[in-house]
Amino acid sequence: GRFRTVDAEGKVVSKIHDTTPGRMIIGELLPKNVNVPYETANQEMTKKNISKMIDTVYRHCGQKETVIFCDRIMALGFAHACRAGISFGKDDMLIPDTKIKLVSDTEALAKEYE
Repeated sequence: GRFRTVDAEGKVVSKIHDTTPGRMIIGELLPKNVNVPYETANQEMTKKNISKMIDTVYRHCGQKETVIFCDRIMALGFAHACRAGISFGKDDMLIPDTKIKLVSDTEALAKEYE
């Protein structure tokens, strides 16, 4: 597939990659930054590789672009799950053992600012 990004001078460049349609869709969500190449998304999307992809975006684009990128991935996931008729409930979620402590610590911190 053809992927558009920017070079070091900020000019739009187009390259052809051997990839899959799903990876092209995720690649289109990547921020246009010379330090975030398409190869960041052109790999199997394991938990580890997704974390690396988000880390790469954060290191080279900052917090705002990373939040926007993650929101776009989340929206993409919900849209495709909706089209596919996939649903999940609260019982499908894994709740970490540390949840109670995290919630109480956060509530205490919030009360300090009230």
